[in-house]
Amino acid sequence: MAILRGVEDKSIDFLWTQVVNIIQSAPNNTHWIEACRRPDAFVVVSDIYPTFSARCADLILPVAGHFENGGSTATPNAVLKAGTSWFRLLGKLVLMSGR
Repeated sequence: MAILRGVEDKSIDFLWTQVVNIIQSAPNNTHWIEACRRPDAFVVVSDIYPTFSARCADLILPVAGHFENGGSTATPNAVLKAGTSWFRLLGKLVLMSGR
């Protein structure tokens, strides 16, 4: 909330959120969308889905999905888990099949 209040009171002019829907999780989100849309604020959102935060973004940056990254994933409660890269696993399966 302090970050959004900073955007509203003009003490924060640049906001970059990544894989978090800060507008949706804040109460009274239409109020915060208006605060982020002020002309002298620049909002960047990096997310895989079109979220409420992306609605008020000046720039939307794509992020890698679970098939595109090196095997690590983020859970909804922001826990990073390491796993096997799907690309490496698929490559091994193709080699084993002889194709």
